[in-house]
Amino acid sequence: MAFLHSTAVHVSDASQPSSSSQSGFQAVSIHATSDLTAVNYLAYDEAIMAQQDRIQQEIATTNPLVSEKLELSVLNKEYAADDQIYQLKVKDLHNRYCCMRKTRPDGNCFYRAFGFAHLEALLEDSNQLQKFKAIASKSKEDLVTQGFTEFTIEDFHNTFMDVIELVEKQGSLANLMTAFNDQSTSDYLVVYLRLLTSGYLQRESAFFEHFIEGGRTVKEFCQQGHYSSRIPDGRGGSENEPEKGIPMMWKPRTDPWKHLPST
Repeated sequence: MAFLHSTAVHVSDASQPSSSSQSGFQAVSIHATSDLTAVNYLAYDEAIMAQQDRIQQEIATTNPLVSEKLELSVLNKEYAADDQIYQLKVKDLHNRYCCMRKTRPDGNCFYRAFGFAHLEALLEDSNQLQKFKAIASKSKEDLVTQGFTEFTIEDFHNTFMDVIELVEKQGSLANLMTAFNDQSTSDYLVVYLRLLTSGYLQRESAFFEHFIEGGRTVKEFCQQGHYSSRIPDGRGGSENEPEKGIPMMWKPRTDPWKHLPST
């Protein structure tokens, strides 16, 4: 950049530049301006990325991946008291659930919340745990049959099965909490849940294709990152705004399996 700048000054300082010199000056100036614009865009992108990293670091230090059980009253404090619609929804939650957990708002909170809540429920139901284990064990074979690369998915599947076996053999909520709050283990679980989601969407593509915009197929939709096999990158629900953590609710008097199809 310094070289281009000095060249432009040198040409502009000529007392009687020829037409070819003027053309050369314009070309160099345009080239220099183009490079400056590119550098400015690059600096802007780097600044945005640095800001996102700072936000994610702050989120990570203040929010566990999965929290302990919390009173629902904490939700009342998160939004303005005069937001009547929100407050009515919180009141309705009080009538339905006894407590909740929060998950870190890192773009993976739905999968993390679902995975933890499901396995926590299985701590209390050994029969359903065995059924779930059998389905989970076979799921890798099903994905490979669909065209997923076994080498790519096997580590994620192994971690998924390890945690299920942890629930089966030790049956400890504390151990389950430890597994889901270990960044590496927790992220591997999230990836496998995303893979299972991708597999299901593609198996049922005739139904789901009607919900996808832009003329894309279900497979293209999945491959473009929405349900990809990449390790979670910490981004939120959109390019610029992290999504809110999805609380997990409990209502102990409700049968957690009544809405599931029979197997």
